[in-house]
Amino acid sequence: MQTNKTDRILYIGPYREFSGAGNSARNYIQALYRAGYNVCISPIYLTGDVYPENEISSEILPLETNYLKKYDIVIQHCHPFDYIQDSRFDLNIGIFQFNSQDLPKILRSRLNLVDKVISNSNLNTNILRSILKNIDHSKICCVPELINEELVNEQYTKYDWLKKSDPYVFYTIGDFIPRKNILTLVSAFLKTFTKEDNVQLIIKTKPHHLHNNYEILYKELDYEISKIYDANKTTKENSPEIKIMMGKFQYNKLLNLHFNGSCYVDISMGENFGYSVLEAALFNKDIIVNNNISSSEITNTTYKVSANISSINDPYTKSFIENNTNDYWMDIDYNDLCSKLKESWMNRYSNINEYDLSKYFFNKINQLIC
Repeated sequence: MQTNKTDRILYIGPYREFSGAGNSARNYIQALYRAGYNVCISPIYLTGDVYPENEISSEILPLETNYLKKYDIVIQHCHPFDYIQDSRFDLNIGIFQFNSQDLPKILRSRLNLVDKVISNSNLNTNILRSILKNIDHSKICCVPELINEELVNEQYTKYDWLKKSDPYVFYTIGDFIPRKNILTLVSAFLKTFTKEDNVQLIIKTKPHHLHNNYEILYKELDYEISKIYDANKTTKENSPEIKIMMGKFQYNKLLNLHFNGSCYVDISMGENFGYSVLEAALFNKDIIVNNNISSSEITNTTYKVSANISSINDPYTKSFIENNTNDYWMDIDYNDLCSKLKESWMNRYSNINEYDLSKYFFNKINQLIC
C-alpha cells in the first residue's frame, strides 16, 4: 500500500506510561503529527506506571479526541496477544516488543493478524525471524526508534556539585533490577578508579513497576554498595564519589542528566532497545555499552564491552528473556568493562564521538507506515 498525508491513522499505544515503550510511543505520535498525518490515538497500559499528564507534549493529548469516521491505517503498539484483525483497515501494523514468556507460541498465531510487524533493531528483527520460521519474513521490518533532535537545543543547567572540580562523570539510568547490571558497574568503577582520580558515578534509578517502595529500594541499594566497598577493602570516604538519584524524573530533568554527564554506561544483560543510549548519543556523550544488546547498533564509535552467555537466576530477569535464545541474553566481561571505563576516562578530551543519528529523527516517520 502506498501511503500519503491524506491517510487517517488510528494509533493504539502506551503513550501515557513512564517507560521506554511509553517514550517510544510519544515520539512516534509526535512525529506523525508533525509530518501532517491525520491521527487519532488511544492509550493502552503495559505496566500501569503512569507518566505525568502535564509533561506529555501538548501536541499529543488533543489527538485523543480527534475521532474520525474511517481509518485507513491502524498502528498497534501493544502486546502481540492483543493484536486484532479488522478488514476496515487498509494497513494493519504491529509494533513488537519482547514482553511475553510465551513469545514463540503466541507469535506464530498472532502475527498473522497484522500486515506488517515493526521491530526496532536488527538484533531483534533477526531474533524474530529465527524463532518464527513458519511466518512470512517479509512482513517483519526493522524500523529504528525515533527521537526529537530538537531536544539537544533546549536550556539545561550545570549541576552545582560538578562546577568546581569538573569531574569526568560516568552515569547510568535504569530500574534497579539484576538485568540492568548496576551493581556490576559500581564494582568495576571502584576497582578502576581511586579517590585521587577526578571521576564520579551517578546512578539514576527507581523501583521496577512491580515493586514501588522507594525507601526500601534506597536502603537495599545502600546496603549492596556497602558490601562492594568491603569486597574492595575500602570505604565510601576513601573512594571516588558515587551519587544516587532516586525517583521518577521529569523528562527535561532526565535530559539534564545527559547534559551534565560525560560517559553513559549501559551494560544491561539484555535490552529491547535502550532509549537512554540514544539520548546520550544525541548529546554527543561517550557511551559504554554491552556489545550484544540492541543499543549497540546506534553507533560504531562507542566503547563496546564484550559479552558472554549468562546464567540467570533472578525470576524477573528470567521472564524478560522470553525467547530463550542464548545469542541474545549475555552478561558483560568484567575485566573488559574496567578497561573500557579507564579508556573512556583517559580519552576525555579526544572528541572521538561521531554519531550519525539521522535515521532516528522524526522526519523518518514514513518508514513506519510505508
